Amino acid sequence: MGNKPGTWAGAIAVTTTLLLSGCSVLPGSAGDQPQQPAPSASSSAVATTPAATATDPATSGAGATESGAPNEAPSDLGDPAATRNGTADDQKAKLVVYPVRRSDTLATLHFTLTVDPAADDGIFVLDLFGDGDATTGDSQSATSVDGVRLVDSARRKLYLAASDGKGNCLCTRGLQGDLEPGHTYTFYATYAAPPAEVTAVDVAFPQFGTVSRVPVQ
Repeated sequence: MGNKPGTWAGAIAVTTTLLLSGCSVLPGSAGDQPQQPAPSASSSAVATTPAATATDPATSGAGATESGAPNEAPSDLGDPAATRNGTADDQKAKLVVYPVRRSDTLATLHFTLTVDPAADDGIFVLDLFGDGDATTGDSQSATSVDGVRLVDSARRKLYLAASDGKGNCLCTRGLQGDLEPGHTYTFYATYAAPPAEVTAVDVAFPQFGTVSRVPVQ
């Protein structure tokens, strides 16, 4: 069985979930390093984002879905914004993060995970990128990537994965099975778009930590 998502560290507090995004104010000064959120805490202020009509982008692969088949990253994602080596389910893996792309009132993040070809076992995908909270993002959080957050540290805002209002996040979902050694899997999550003046955000991943300064295009 795979590891449960790592404990969220720090003092970011989530007080509400919007229909299409969650956006809360981070504690501390604008220069503070972003922390990962404590899912059950509360904070004193919330920055809301106007609701927008959205549909599932359906433009990327869905990782290890019910078929369990690996998939390659779409060819139009551009150059990677960041690469991070880490460990999940006791196996080495490489996380590649692509720029966040705006589309009207929404913004979509794509990322891939490649399991080390020398790994002695697969990575159990259940709970790998979910936040474990059925009230935020996806009602089946363990089988989705609704735990991946966008963090605007300069404005002290946290963006949660968008939802269709019926318990389905606009993100890769329906995950099950193992991510196999040597294969690359593609995932995505959609959020309310940050303000136009925001040119980069940090991206917080369960188990893989925070990737800083990912471009917003």
